[in-house]
This record gives sequence, C-alpha cells and structure tokens, in this order.
Amino acid sequence: MSKIINLYIWIILCFINKIYGKNITLNVVAYATEDYSNIYKTMINDFNEYSIKKELDIYVDLTVISNSDSYESYASMVQALLMKKNNNKYDLYYYDNAYTQEYGPYLLDLEKYLPKDHIDMFNSKLLSQSCIYENKLVGLPYTTAYTLLYSNTKLLKKYNKRIPKTWDELIETSKYIMERENDPELIAYNGLFDESENGICSIYEFIYSCRNSTDSPFPDITSETTINALNLMKKLKKEIASDDIFQSDLFFGLKLLLEGKGIFVKFWTLDYNSLETLSYKTSVLPGIKEGISGSVVAGYNLGITNNISPEKLEASIIAIKYLTSKELLKKIFLIENILAGIDSLYDDEDICKKVDCETMKNIQPIHRPYSKYYEIKFYNQKISNFVLQFLYKNEEASEVLEKIRDLTRIHYISVIDNDAYKSLIMVIFVMTHILFYMILFSLILLFFKKFDAKFQYLSKDSWIISIIGLAMVLSSIFTLYGTVTEIKCQLYFILIVIGNTLNLIPVFHKFIVDFPETNKISMYFKKHKYYFFLGFFMCDLIFVLLHFLSDYKVSTFIIEDGKNYRECNVIGKFGFSVVIIIIIHYLLIICVMLILSYIEWNQNFVMFNVRMMVYAIYSDVLSVILLFILKFISFNNYFYKFIIQSVLLLLSVVISYISMYGIRIFLNLNELKNTELNIDCVINNSFRRRIDSISRTESQLNYSEYIDKKSSIILKIRNYHIGNSISTLSNENSIIRVKNINESMVSNVSNASVK
Repeated sequence: MSKIINLYIWIILCFINKIYGKNITLNVVAYATEDYSNIYKTMINDFNEYSIKKELDIYVDLTVISNSDSYESYASMVQALLMKKNNNKYDLYYYDNAYTQEYGPYLLDLEKYLPKDHIDMFNSKLLSQSCIYENKLVGLPYTTAYTLLYSNTKLLKKYNKRIPKTWDELIETSKYIMERENDPELIAYNGLFDESENGICSIYEFIYSCRNSTDSPFPDITSETTINALNLMKKLKKEIASDDIFQSDLFFGLKLLLEGKGIFVKFWTLDYNSLETLSYKTSVLPGIKEGISGSVVAGYNLGITNNISPEKLEASIIAIKYLTSKELLKKIFLIENILAGIDSLYDDEDICKKVDCETMKNIQPIHRPYSKYYEIKFYNQKISNFVLQFLYKNEEASEVLEKIRDLTRIHYISVIDNDAYKSLIMVIFVMTHILFYMILFSLILLFFKKFDAKFQYLSKDSWIISIIGLAMVLSSIFTLYGTVTEIKCQLYFILIVIGNTLNLIPVFHKFIVDFPETNKISMYFKKHKYYFFLGFFMCDLIFVLLHFLSDYKVSTFIIEDGKNYRECNVIGKFGFSVVIIIIIHYLLIICVMLILSYIEWNQNFVMFNVRMMVYAIYSDVLSVILLFILKFISFNNYFYKFIIQSVLLLLSVVISYISMYGIRIFLNLNELKNTELNIDCVINNSFRRRIDSISRTESQLNYSEYIDKKSSIILKIRNYHIGNSISTLSNENSIIRVKNINESMVSNVSNASVK
C-alpha cells in the first residue's frame, strides 16, 4: 500500500514540475544490495513527503546501484563522476567512509553551509576519523558500524571473571577458562587477522589500542609503540590461539557466536534481534592499558558534490540536513537496527532497549586505513601481507614496519631522519656548506695586495660576480633537502640558470675584449661592460618568468617494494619548450666562448688564463647536459638520484672554482715565496717553451700573410689560433714585446733565486 502511495506522490510531483517548472529535482546515488536498498528508499520517501508538507518545491530522485560486481566498481564510478568537470548527473552521494580521502577534493565543505548545532550532534571523534578531508567536513555519517568484543557471559559467570579491559587481562582470563574447561573445540579469541579487509582493520585498531593515552593519535608506524603492539599481537596468538585461528575469517567468528564456542570473539556490530539469541555481551575492544581502546569505524556518509549548480545548492543543504537529522536516523535505527553517529541517541530509552548504549558511548573510533597514492584494495592488501609475514612467518617487527613505512609515506632527503643513507647525506650536506662559505670568503683575497698579480686577468667586480654565480650553483644543492615543493623546484631552477650565467659571463666578456684583432664589438663592450652583463641577466629574468608561467608540478613516484618519492617536473608543451630554449641559449653561449678560447689559445699574455677558463667551461657544460638528461631517467631509489645530482653539482663547482680562482691562490701561496711576479712567470716550462716557439715563428713570418681579408672564416680562426695576440702592432714591435717579456721572466726568476 505504501509503495502505491509513494508512486502516486511521485507522479503528482512530476506533473506539477512539468506544468509550473518550479520544483527543484535533486539527484542522489547510493550503492546497496537488494536487501538494504529499501533503507535508502525509506529515507528519500520521507524527505519527499516532508518537502510536500512544507511546500519546499524540492524533490529528491534516488538511484540505487545494486548490480555492480562489487563496491569497488561503484566507488570507481563515483570517483569518475566527481572528477568530471561540469558533471551534473548527481548532486548528492552516499559513499563508503573508507573513500573520504579520495572523494574529499570533489565534495562540498558542509561546515560552511550547515548550522553548527546540526554538526555538533554527531560524535566529534567519528567526524574527525571518517568525514574530514584536509580540515573540511565533506560528509555526514548516516550509518556506522564498529568492531566490538563479544564476551561469553555464561563462561565468565561460571568462573567469576569480568569482561577484560586490557589485552593482558584477556590473555590471563582466556588461559584460566581454557585450562578448566579442557574443551578442544573451545576457542579463546579469534583475532580476525585474515587476508581480507577485516585483517587490515584488525591490525590498525590493535595498534591504535596500544597508544599511550586516549588523546594520543595513531602511533608513528616505526615507533616503539607500534613495535610493542605487534609483539603483543604475536604474544596473543602464541599463548591463546594459533595461526589457523588468527587467520580465520568473518564466517568462522559468526559460527563461534552462534554455537557459543568462543570465550571472546571479535566481530562487527550485530543488530538487536541477533544479540537477543546469543549468550554474549558486547564491549569495546581491550587496550594496552585500561581505558584505552580502538575500533575501526565503517559505514556510509552523505555528501554534496562541489560542482553543484547554484540554484540547487540551497535545496541540497535542506535535503542533507533532513536526511541526517536525529529524528530520521532514530526512525531508521528502530526499523532497520542501523547505528547512527549522533551521541544523544544513546541517551534515548527506545534506542537503549535495542543496543548497549554504554558500549556505544565508550567506542574510540579509528578510520580504516587509506592512502592518497594507492588504490584502497591494493594498499590494504600490501599492509596486511607485511604484518601477516610477521605474525605467521617470524619476520622481525622492525623490518615489517619499515616496509609499511616505505609504503605509507613519501620519502625525501633529510639530515634528521634515521635513514639508512643518513651518514652519506650528512657528509654531502657538510661538504656543501664548507665549500659554499670557503668560496665566498675567498673573495677577501682580492683585496690583498700580494694577490694582485694573480687576479689581473679579470677586474675585481668581475671576479666577485663570477664567484657569486658559482656559489649560487652550489647552493642549489640545498633545495634538494627536505620536502619537495613547487617553491623549491622553482628556486633550484633559478639558482642553476642565473648562477651559471653570473659565473661565465665575466669570462665571456673578457674573451670578447681580448679578441686578437681590433673590432667595434670588442671596443664597445670594453667601454660598456655592465651593459653586457645586464643584457644576459635580463635574458635570464625573462627565462625565469616564462618558467613560472609554464605548467609545473611536483610528481609523486610510487615505487613498489621501495621508497616513494617526489620530484619536480615541467608538464605541457609550453613548459618543455621553455626549458629547451634555455638549454639552446646556454649552449650557444658556450659554443661562442669555446670558439673565442680557441682563437686566443696561444695569445702570449692570456694563454694560461684562457686554458684554465676552458677547463671551467667544459665542467659547466658537462654538468648542465648531464643534469638535463637526468630529468628523463626514472629511478627506483630517490637517494641515488640525489647522489648523482649533488655529486655532479659539487664536481662542477669544485673544478670551475679551482680552474678559475683557486689555482691562483695556490700558486701565490706555494711558489716563489713573498715575490710578486706576473702570472706568466709561474707557468710551467712547457708554456714557456711554447711562447719561445711562437716568438720565433713571429720573427720569421709576417702577420699579414696569415690574416687577410680574403681568407675564409675557418682559416682565419685557425690562423688566429696559431698566431699571436698582437693584432695592431707590426711584426717588429711584436717580436720586441715578446723578447721583453722573456727577459723579464728570466730576470724575475733570477732575483727570486738570489733572495
């Protein structure tokens, strides 16, 4: 009869909506087997009747999915619908609270729309464990289920024992009764540590029941608390159960309850009608200490898509407020024996006649395990397998927990964490700091008179700019430490790009100015050095800006049976194009510098400097290319990538620093004590022999025969390379200058010997 009335109401509402167009239709979707689909229909019909009575002009249209292969199929469908932009197929969703973290980004924050007193009706611990996503209330519970301890009242009364409050008390009571009963069919405790989802729930709540206090959060997975919990779990199995009993499934537990063959049985909440026929009393699960417990909470929440249209938003708030009201949930409980999450219901006499209200008030809920990085079923199976290896295959607790830790967290480079690579990470960290400060403080030597001769090649300001650039490249290593964030990713890029530019541009400028033939470009940049520097710096700023505008994200790499980690990635064609342009720009600069260095390779007065600078250039370009290639290589270990990156940067900086700057300090401190000599006086004998050879060549050949306007560019470059550096002087003056230098060198060395 009621179905006919509901159908009649629905037809009338549709008719009114079609004629007047005022009625707002909300679409709600739920999953249920055929046995439970009537629960949803009852609730929705109640609301529609309420809407008619209050003239709300709101109608809720229910879709119950019951033909899916499993809830996972329904869950995948819901996630696909929620993620789809501009999808208006459903406005409200009934969903399993295990998926709160997956659905959370796409659901409305109800705290912004619902009255505070309505939210405060619900158990705050229940809301925090099953309805919160990133501090947003993305659903309200309409049904809940918990795991409880069922104690055999007949046996406890027989031996005058109370319901255990701690795990140790459960062991002692079980041993006592088992010894006296001497019944091989009697089971002390089933555990429910099987390979299904129930197994992972049992593991989670057992660890939670071993925390230090009721206010303590879930223990860190590798903490001493968790290790003690696993050892207690094994003790429980060893002393009052067996592998087979602990691995038994839900049906075995139900059989124990029905036959009365279990002293203590862990099972999900049963309805009142079932409990009336059993000789068992429910209580919260024991804990490591009296007063501490833990029960996994299962059940369904009701949420609103955050993609809901504005005209439906107000109507959906009215609907969800009614559908999660105390009155309706009480009615559903009394009809269907389904638990609700409203605390005050367990002070209601009608409710307490059908459920142990005291037990329900004392439940300490913990959410079912979840992961942002894995599909729930796979994640639960992995954790369960790890713990079961400890329980049934005698693996060490610390080893198992380390595997779970690797599965449940994102690893990063840290000098604090007790990681297997901590010592090596610390070595690199300390080396980087020492080198960074050594490079910067060595700039002070520029202002000591006895070092003037060694740093004549570049001006003081050019040296400072170059060395600061080198320090910036080195400091990019610091961005590899700690949690990977977009800011760190961008900072790494800025330090590498601008650092390399500042390091090389002063040398590039010097190469141009020292070109062996007088030209307008060299003359102009000799007079306008800072225009040259500013031009390249502005290019880098443009590149950095384009990089900020490109699609940039921190990617998470999930490593099966390894350590998960994150790294920076540029996504999209625009971002990749920007990176390619920067690399091409950098390589073009390097190519021009190498050509100029080839031209000036044998110049008498800069030969040593040019050759040292070339070593630095090769080091820089090699590291940049290798770092670029490294971005396209996948690693199964985050530490290996860090080592390669940091070592490449360290080697590049060390080689560049020694070649450009450090060797000059070394020469000054270790050769020709207290003698201020020109840098050319301390180059090795092979360099001196090369100068003499070039001088003899100059005396025999006329410069104009080598360089002539009709020569090809390649031939000119070659002739510059084997010629000398004096482009504007005559051959005669050139010979005299080289001879004077050689005489000066001999004189200085002789004086040094005498002293």
